[in-house]
Amino acid sequence: MMKKTPPTEEVCECVEDLEENGVMASLQLLALKIKYPGITSGNTLPAAPPGYEISYSLKTGPSRPTQQHLRALKNFDFEGDEDDVLQRAREELVDEDRGLDKHLEEEGGWESWKQVFKDME
Repeated sequence: MMKKTPPTEEVCECVEDLEENGVMASLQLLALKIKYPGITSGNTLPAAPPGYEISYSLKTGPSRPTQQHLRALKNFDFEGDEDDVLQRAREELVDEDRGLDKHLEEEGGWESWKQVFKDME
């Protein structure tokens, strides 16, 4: 398809500009979410002691980021002290993503993470 109808030069410039099109910011946010599950959940309560958790969620399909969230992400500065970046991400990039129940700290967490991606369609 690309050989028959290649994209215009304008499209190519947009796709290649990783900073301006938001791809780099999205990758940096994904890295934060993998390293710190739930960082953008908006939950400001201190972590509960280990135990059981019951959760219920109803979704009609994958949620899409709002224009406001995309602007905040595009303008977010991922540079600097990690603690500062984490604090600002908690405040400025809230999207209610709680992350995985199991953190990626041991093999069980990785298995859970892989299963989530296998279940995606």
